[in-house]
Amino acid sequence: MVAIPETIGEGKYSYAGLNFDWTAEVQAAYRKLVPYYTKVLEMAGGDLDLAKRIIESNYSQGMRENKQEYEQAAREQALTFPQEQEQQIATLGRRGVLGGVSEKQLAEGTAGGLAGQEAQRLLESQKIRKEAIERALENRTERLTSEKGFGTEQAQTGFEKTKLTTARQQEQEAAGMASSKFSRQLGIAQAIEQKRQAEETARLAKEQFEWTKNQYTGGGGGGGGGVPSGYSTLQQYYAETGQMAEFDRLKREGLI
Repeated sequence: MVAIPETIGEGKYSYAGLNFDWTAEVQAAYRKLVPYYTKVLEMAGGDLDLAKRIIESNYSQGMRENKQEYEQAAREQALTFPQEQEQQIATLGRRGVLGGVSEKQLAEGTAGGLAGQEAQRLLESQKIRKEAIERALENRTERLTSEKGFGTEQAQTGFEKTKLTTARQQEQEAAGMASSKFSRQLGIAQAIEQKRQAEETARLAKEQFEWTKNQYTGGGGGGGGGVPSGYSTLQQYYAETGQMAEFDRLKREGLI
């Protein structure tokens, strides 16, 4: 289960009857996304397990092959080294340089003279070849072990990166969902508020007009038709007070 971060989504917003709790909305969106992103991580975890199994399989196979190659090379040397020694003794005998040296001395490298020197060179050659296959075994074992460790670490690091990326994506998507919801609700609230303000403006304008009409055409004061002294008509009043635009609007709407 993916835990919900406590830090995503902060604060509240209020406007014309709209009360939007960012924290609650973002975390609610985050919870809705949990099943999807949990599945994503499960798939990534499955890939990690598969990668580790492949790495382990390759390592085991490589170690088996390495051991088999070494054992085969060792068996071949176990057969060929005695043969080389026998051939050398036969050659030395034909050349007449053995000089009473025993086969044991030649095999142990303790013989003297020309025969002992040549036997020593053969033993050194065999030793070098034996060490070569042993070094090859060690080198390949080290390489396989290193590759296994590096491959496992690389797979694990990739999985951890996927987890971090997934967490960021989930937080960003949750914030985006909350933002979209906020935009919709704010748009509705703004439309309602604009309608209310328009209705309030119209009501106040009508009240102002009625008051003005009663004041200047409803009797009292000098001038014809009850218009105060200095104004012969209501139109003249609006004209001389710089409100002809308002007068024209009231006339279009049939209020005068």
